[in-house]
Amino acid sequence: MVLIGLGTAGSDIVNCFSDVHTKITITGKDFPKCKTEEDFENKCPKFKFPKEKDCWFFVCGGSKCSSATLRILETIKNKKINIVYICPDSDLSGATIMRRHKVVYNVLQEYTRSGLINSMCLISNKQVLNIIGNQSINNMYNN
Repeated sequence: MVLIGLGTAGSDIVNCFSDVHTKITITGKDFPKCKTEEDFENKCPKFKFPKEKDCWFFVCGGSKCSSATLRILETIKNKKINIVYICPDSDLSGATIMRRHKVVYNVLQEYTRSGLINSMCLISNKQVLNIIGNQSINNMYNN
């Protein structure tokens, strides 16, 4: 199984899995010439992915590099794609982040409904923090 993490949140989650899985992390550093959402989509580099059939794709829709999601998914369209989508916290996120989230979320939801994506799991940062309870700010995301 291939685990692909896009952005800081997606990459951090993928790195928490054991090393028996093939892990690929893609962060803003992999897009050196990209400054805007349009740049991330239009100037997305070509990534090479292993030939394994099952693929789990982790992304937070609030990040700028989430705009490259469709370009990356296009390169793995022959795989069984499962999306784990992390919803940004609307209380802590600004209007720009929430606008990005709305676009990426709605597009992935339509792809899932059409059958191009096998499944889509939604994770709410806000609800996860409610579940794990009081944590220090340093350990919050590790837990």
